[in-house]
Order: sequence, then C-alpha cells, then structure tokens
Amino acid sequence: MSKFIPNIAFPLILVVFILFSLLNAFFIQGLHANNSYQRTVEGLLVILFVLLYFYNTAKELKVKRIEQEPMFWFSVGALLYFSGALFIFIFSNYLLYYSKNLGVTFWAAHAVFLIIFYISAAIALWIKPKK
Repeated sequence: MSKFIPNIAFPLILVVFILFSLLNAFFIQGLHANNSYQRTVEGLLVILFVLLYFYNTAKELKVKRIEQEPMFWFSVGALLYFSGALFIFIFSNYLLYYSKNLGVTFWAAHAVFLIIFYISAAIALWIKPKK
C-alpha cells in the first residue's frame, strides 16, 4: 500500500480522523445524537483502503488462489458492510427523527450488512494463511 500512499499519510489520516471525531462529538453533533458524520467519514475511509488493497492485489498478481487469502475475505466483508451501511450512516438522524418505523427498518438492514461482515470475518479467521 505504501506505493500508492506515502507512509506518513496513515498516521496523518488517523490523527485528523480522531480530531474530527472529537470535534464532531463535542461541538458539531454533540454527545446525545447519533454520530452520523463521523461514521460516514469512517465508512468512506474504509472503502478507500479496501479498494486500494484490491487494486494492489490485482496489480501485483502474487496471490494464486484469492479465495484462500484471509485478507481477501475480511476486505470483501468490510467493503460490503461499509458500502451498504454508508447511506444508513448518512441519513440515520434524519430517519429516526422523522419516521421511527422507517428508521428501525433501515437499522434492521444495517444488521444484515453487519451479519455479512461477521460471516466474512469468520471465514477469514477460519482460513489458514499461506506462507
């Protein structure tokens, strides 16, 4: 990954994200609201990093059987979860404020995305990594 993003970028992104999360929690959305801004930025960052992993894996062609790579399964689960849940994160406060029933339905869909992620992570833990 360091070929695409300089090594200094990761700690910088981490610090900026933590500062944004604190700013959001104490000044923007407050402690009593769903932190939808922070979750949206988190989702976008994870999607970006997963896509960079897929791009790097496809470009290097070092993996012979992708379905036997634990990182592949974890990345697939993360991509499916965060892409599916991204719109829920964006509209969560709006949905819960204007329609509790619709909000509950969307959070049930979120639970399905989370189950998919957990199954994918379990597969990643189950597979014995190749050396």
